[in-house]
Amino acid sequence: MSDLAGQKFGRWLVLERAPPGRAKASRWLCRCDCGTEKVLHRHNLVGGRTLSCGCANDRSLEERFWEKVERRGPDECWPWLGSTAGGYGRLFSMEGGLRKVETASRLSYEIARGPIPKGVEVLHECDNPPCVNPKHLHLGMHTDNMREASERARFKNHVRGSRHHNAVMTVAKARAVRRKHTSGETIRGLARHYGVSRTTIKRIVEGITWSGRVQTHE
Repeated sequence: MSDLAGQKFGRWLVLERAPPGRAKASRWLCRCDCGTEKVLHRHNLVGGRTLSCGCANDRSLEERFWEKVERRGPDECWPWLGSTAGGYGRLFSMEGGLRKVETASRLSYEIARGPIPKGVEVLHECDNPPCVNPKHLHLGMHTDNMREASERARFKNHVRGSRHHNAVMTVAKARAVRRKHTSGETIRGLARHYGVSRTTIKRIVEGITWSGRVQTHE
């Protein structure tokens, strides 16, 4: 079973393994950012079922949102550092005693520009799902989303290189990614640096996308 010690889940920092309970489940002693310590089950931590001791509810959703965003230059992608699903950021909140899942890009738009009409989607100008920079977001209907996906070749059998949906990358950046990875930088670190998903970096490193030799004179 993997060692969770030192890992962060929401506001919980895992300190050490705790003795198993009656069900012999994996349990861990954790400390919340507020200082509260508690023994928690592994599946609750990893599954995102518990994010704090309850102190997070005392902070605004906006505060919790921005602490999970890597804000860069005004025109750059701002990577979401929290939980994701399908490449898109998500943030958990409580409403009426029930846990609610918020989409990070929708939260970003609402914080910056106000409520989103019912049935309207938030679309990415940059075609980079983890990005939550409000300048890269705009509203549209589902048909607009599908049209943009087709125009930008986001579907299966998509094109490669600078016409690919991850065109936030360039040939020069892709070559730099390969060089940096060869020098020891991690896929996770490179994904955060360039504001793209780890899958995108992995595909570049493996030569699945942005194929071509790295030229050392660059």
